[in-house]
Amino acid sequence: MTAAIFYVSSIVFSATAIFALWQLGLKKLMLDDFRDSLFVTRDRLYALAKSGTILCDDDAYRSVELFINRTIRYAHQFTFLSFFLSVMHLDEAKTDENDESPSESVLYRIGLVKDEHVRAELMSIVGDVAIQLPRYIAKSSLMFMLGSILYIALRSVSPLIAGSKEKAIETFEFEAYRYEKYSRYSPA
Repeated sequence: MTAAIFYVSSIVFSATAIFALWQLGLKKLMLDDFRDSLFVTRDRLYALAKSGTILCDDDAYRSVELFINRTIRYAHQFTFLSFFLSVMHLDEAKTDENDESPSESVLYRIGLVKDEHVRAELMSIVGDVAIQLPRYIAKSSLMFMLGSILYIALRSVSPLIAGSKEKAIETFEFEAYRYEKYSRYSPA
C-alpha cells in the first residue's frame, strides 16, 4: 500500500515538474526562437525594399509586412487547439465575413506584382512564414508533443498490440540482424 502511494505521488510530482518546466521555460524559449526566425524573414522583406526592388507603399509589400507583423504580435496565442479550430471553421468564416480569407488577399496582392523576380521573392517570404508557423505550433504544444510521442510508441509496438505474431517476429528479426550486422563485436 505504501509503495503504491509512493508510486502515484512520484508520477504526480513528475508530471507537475514537467508541466512547470514546460510552461515557465521551454515554451517561452520556443516562442522567442519562433519570433527570432520571423524577424529574420521580415528582414528579408525590408532588404527588398531597401534595394529598391519593391516600394514600401506597394500593396503587396504592405500586405506581406502586415502578415508577418501580425504573426509576430500574436505568436504567443497560437496553439494546436486554436489552429485546429481555425482550420475547422475557415470555410464558415469565409461565408460569414467577406467571402475571402486573409491569406487569399495577401496572395492576390502578390499576384498583382508585375516583376516575376519580386513576386517569387515575396512568395518565398510568405512560404517561409507558412512553414515556420505549423512547426512552432507543433513544438510549443505540450499535448501535441505528448500525443506524438505516444503515437510513435504505439506504432513501434503495434505488431504486438495487433496480435500479429509474424509481423512482430519479422520486426524483431530485422532489429537483431541490424544490430548484429552493424555491431563492432562479432557474435562468434
